[in-house]
Amino acid sequence: MRTQGDQEIKVILDPIEDLKQIYLPLYYKTMIKIKDSDNFDKFTKSLYDEYKDVDNIRQLLSQIINLKKIPIELLCKYWLRVYAAKSFNYTMNDYLNKGETGKYTLFIKLMYEGLRLKVFESPMIDCLYRGTIMSKKEINSIKECLIKKNTNLSKGILFSRAFLSFSLKKEKAIKFAFSNKYYNKDTMGRSLFVLKSNKNINETFNTHADVKNISIYPKEEEILFFPFSCFDLIDIKNIYERDETVLLIELSYLSKYDARLRNKKKYE
Repeated sequence: MRTQGDQEIKVILDPIEDLKQIYLPLYYKTMIKIKDSDNFDKFTKSLYDEYKDVDNIRQLLSQIINLKKIPIELLCKYWLRVYAAKSFNYTMNDYLNKGETGKYTLFIKLMYEGLRLKVFESPMIDCLYRGTIMSKKEINSIKECLIKKNTNLSKGILFSRAFLSFSLKKEKAIKFAFSNKYYNKDTMGRSLFVLKSNKNINETFNTHADVKNISIYPKEEEILFFPFSCFDLIDIKNIYERDETVLLIELSYLSKYDARLRNKKKYE
């Protein structure tokens, strides 16, 4: 998260400068894999102590602690419900956006395990939307990423350090682009990410889950992308919403066979 005075702006997506940034995370079978040495009991109890004053999170964590020999599939579902708690995901995403994962590594592992075991549905949807407010610095960084895309194979890929929510409904996303009470037109810009599906689901990296049934905001019809999700930057243009300029950033799912990932076999 970047802070400008009393104004806070979350880092949404970062341009890839070096493919080494994403090789291991993308091939999570070699990195984000649950091991026998992973101590989920200790992890759960540590978070219970941290959130003991937050009723809904404390209750969920208490249920997990009290369940003995819980199947991994059920554990994944419980933890996804923990994520849905607003105070938990805000705190965790702020931490992850700083480029740190250590404290929440086991949580990320469980989410990816849920995808691997098909505990979570991960549909390929034609079009998803995310409305947000970004700093002008971040906007310029993404614009530069597009300009350089055709001159350097490692360019044109954006990735998320944290969990990232998209909606099936454009109008809901637009609402978020206009919701920041600290908005300053001189230092910030309203943005709308549009993620389009133009690839076969078997050719893309599976890093997202349909969470609308457990979300605290079910009407948003939320699709949740996990940390290390990568997107191909397609185009950037201005549109007009509510009599204001909004930056439309078009993305598509990154293909496993993208030429920019030519060394990927090393990590499979």
